[in-house]
Amino acid sequence: MNCFNVLMILLFSAISIFAITQKKYRPFDRKFLAELNKKWFEWTFVCLIIAVGAFFFLYLLGEIPSGFNQDEASIGYDSWAIANYGMDRNGDVFPVYPVAWGAGHGPFYLYVAAVFVKLFGLTPFVYRLPNALMGIATLVIFYLLLKRLWGRKAGYIGLLLLVFTPWHIMLSRWGLDANPLPFVLLLGVYWLVIAIDTGKTRWYILAAAVLSVSLYVYGSALVAVPVMLLILLPYLIYHKKLKWMQLLYAGITFVVIAIPLALFYIINLFELPEISTSFFTIPRLTVLRSESAFLEYDEAFWENVLDNIHTLIEILTTGASENLWNAVPKYYTVFLFTFPITLLGAVQSFRRAATLKKFSYDTIFCAWFLGSVVLTLILAQININRLSVMIIPQIYFLVMGIVFIAQRFRRIFAVIGTAILTAGLMFCSYYFTEFPKDVSEKFMDGLGEALQYADEQESETMYVTTRGVNGGGVMALFYLQTPPQEFVDTVVYYNNNAEFRHILRYGKYVFSLPEDVTSQEYWDDIFVVHRNELSQFSEEDYIITRFENYAVVQHRGTV
Repeated sequence: MNCFNVLMILLFSAISIFAITQKKYRPFDRKFLAELNKKWFEWTFVCLIIAVGAFFFLYLLGEIPSGFNQDEASIGYDSWAIANYGMDRNGDVFPVYPVAWGAGHGPFYLYVAAVFVKLFGLTPFVYRLPNALMGIATLVIFYLLLKRLWGRKAGYIGLLLLVFTPWHIMLSRWGLDANPLPFVLLLGVYWLVIAIDTGKTRWYILAAAVLSVSLYVYGSALVAVPVMLLILLPYLIYHKKLKWMQLLYAGITFVVIAIPLALFYIINLFELPEISTSFFTIPRLTVLRSESAFLEYDEAFWENVLDNIHTLIEILTTGASENLWNAVPKYYTVFLFTFPITLLGAVQSFRRAATLKKFSYDTIFCAWFLGSVVLTLILAQININRLSVMIIPQIYFLVMGIVFIAQRFRRIFAVIGTAILTAGLMFCSYYFTEFPKDVSEKFMDGLGEALQYADEQESETMYVTTRGVNGGGVMALFYLQTPPQEFVDTVVYYNNNAEFRHILRYGKYVFSLPEDVTSQEYWDDIFVVHRNELSQFSEEDYIITRFENYAVVQHRGTV
């Protein structure tokens, strides 16, 4: 793949430069375009690609990524607790923003997943399902948006790109709270475009409602969305696409929906008492996450901003170092070799947006992208989770670059499509065959099954290893489904005031191993250990039941 990337970067750079020098349009054959514009072709093509996307997002959803991430377990358990008991694991009734580990996590996916968990029960597949469905919906909305703005041909290109984009496949297949943010923002932007097209107030109100809801998805939206709107709203008013009364109605909608979240931040910023009622809770976190998520304005601030600019350039070009569950080396988020055409599309989009005399829909995506850039500059730690808001505009610019080339150099269009399709198939082949093994350790594959098996055995105490487990306590909550009130009454944390409170014990479960695990005083207990800890136990004295990276250990004298 490295050689493929280098060759394609050189080729795509040459194609982009050549396209810029071509002033003459060379449109596709009229008969060919007429076929593309026929309803039967549109329905066939779009349904086929969406079916391919549905397969990519749903196939073995509960098994790939193999294992389960601790953030998934945390949100998943709170979803189950909310669905069945009306409270999360901290005993908060329908929290506006759940405390979770201590510094909270976005409430949007918790409540969406709670509906599915209530209907179908709590399993990795069910928990991940709503995110996968939002991934499929993103394909539909992206196509409809591009079709409305630039016609069916651009919609076909965008749909085909998005369905094979590594970032979108990976994002749609695991349930981090940040992952629905691109879908929610894209839906808000789509309704905004309809509002601009039709001039109808109700669409502005719907767009404002969705963009306000995006603030509840993940903290990145708290920066990216306001910056986007600060750029976009004056532009719309200037071009008379947005009337003052429409702005008023949309603004009231945005503010009203955001009020509970605003109260949450006021309470936590000023360390006020939490609001607790029998219907909802606005809780106090142990630590406000924004304090660690964003740069402090100190003597090192501008130096850190420069470092972030360097990282941003890496992300958009060669790819920065990332966790394996966010981006795969050699493929990264959007294929590395597409950068020259993405840059070409971005330049064309910003040029059209900067021409104030004529209204351009490019301004929406340019504003969206700039909001993401501002977010990047002030982050204390950059990763793809936090920058997922940037990828849809990036793919839009790639589409615009391909359209630009296709208008001037139509024969090369097939070369670009073939290269992207080839890379997409290569990525999918890796993702569904090798990736489960590569991510198995990081996603604690086997721990859930080991916990369930161990819980079925008779023992007064279950000891769970901390090796390779960042959140063993929440993994146990997810897989063993302890009632939240029982958890609240018995839980002991290592540090009750930490940003990430790791559980020491609750009920009969202890999340550390004794110093001398083979001592006779522990013969009646059961152990869930990492495979690298099995050397402590003799198979003559212990029954060892293996589950991928973990094992359940019982003394033979007690079985």
